[in-house]
Amino acid sequence: MDCRKIDIDNRPYAVYKFLDMLKKGELVIPDCDKGDESRNSEFIEGMMIGAVPKHMLIRFSFNKEENKTVYTVLDGKKRLKTIIDFINNRFALKGMEFLTQLEGLTFVDLHNSLARTIEETTFNAIVIRDVHNDADVTNSIIRRFS
Repeated sequence: MDCRKIDIDNRPYAVYKFLDMLKKGELVIPDCDKGDESRNSEFIEGMMIGAVPKHMLIRFSFNKEENKTVYTVLDGKKRLKTIIDFINNRFALKGMEFLTQLEGLTFVDLHNSLARTIEETTFNAIVIRDVHNDADVTNSIIRRFS
């Protein structure tokens, strides 16, 4: 395998940046299991208290047909999907262990400071720049992070 095809970068991305990229059609989140509301709520609660894994693996590529850059989430799909679903009020918090006063609330119900905490949570994105669109290179790198 040609190591000149490998370009990996670590970048911080806040949740609001992912939301912006998604809105612009620059971010692709492949289908994944949704998980149950209790587990999703536990993850969101973890974000609010600062106890959550903060890394994602993303593939950067260029779509020649549409003449645009595309970022595809490879690892962290479920976490990002949970955050987006919560921000879009698709579920209410359930089974809160530490922030019990938030039980039953959706994102729109949160105090501004808690909503901002979620939106400003930063993930370390390990970005694989797949400039040659070489699936073998990308898959080989993914195996190292799994």
